[in-house]
Amino acid sequence: MPIKKTTETKKKSATTKKVASSKSTAKKTSTKTTARKTTASKTAGKSKTGTRKTATSRSSKKTARKQTAAEKKLVKKLSAMLPELDAEGLQFLIEQAEVHLYNMRVVALQEEMQKNAASIKKPKAKKADEGFSVVRGEDGHVYHIVHDGKYTMFNDEEMLSIIKIAKSASTISEKIRSMYHWFFIERRDFINAHGLGSIDNPLWENLINLIKKNFRIS
Repeated sequence: MPIKKTTETKKKSATTKKVASSKSTAKKTSTKTTARKTTASKTAGKSKTGTRKTATSRSSKKTARKQTAAEKKLVKKLSAMLPELDAEGLQFLIEQAEVHLYNMRVVALQEEMQKNAASIKKPKAKKADEGFSVVRGEDGHVYHIVHDGKYTMFNDEEMLSIIKIAKSASTISEKIRSMYHWFFIERRDFINAHGLGSIDNPLWENLINLIKKNFRIS
C-alpha cells in the first residue's frame, strides 16, 4: 500500500511541474509579445516624428530666401560676433532685424502687385463716335440718316425741314433746340433709336454740321 501512494505523489508532482512550466512559458511568451508591441509603437512614434521634422524642414527650405555670397559672408561675420554681445545688444539686433524684414516684405509685396497689374489686359478703348452720315435712296426721294449701323428713313419734305433748321442764321445752341423740338414732335422714333433724349448730346451738333455742309437749298 505505501508504494502505491508514493507513485501517486510523484505523478502529482510531475503534473504540477508541467503546469508550472506551461504557465511560465505562457508568461514569457506574453512578455515577449508585449515587448515587441512596445518596440513597434516606439518605432512608429519615431517614424512619425521624423516625418514631421522632414516635412517642416522641407517647408522651411521652400520659404527661405537664397542668399548671395556677400550675404553669407556677412552672416558668418555676425554669427562670430553674437556670443560676445549682452542681452541688450542682442535685443537691439532683433528689433532692427524685425523692422528691416517688415520693410523687405512690403517692398516685395508692392513689386508683386505691380507685376500682376501689368499682366492684366487693359480693356480696349472704345472707338470715338463717328457721328452721323446721310445716304440718299435710289429713287432720289428718300434719305437715310445713319448712325452706329442704324438707318432711319426720311422723305423729301422731312429732309427739307431738317436742312432749313441746320442752315438757318441762328446760333448753334438755338439750332440744337429747334432741331430737337422738330424731331420730338415729328419723328420721336429717331430720338429713341439713336439715344438723343438730351439736347446736351454732342451728336445734335454733329448732325447739324453734317446737314449744313452737305446740303443746300436752291
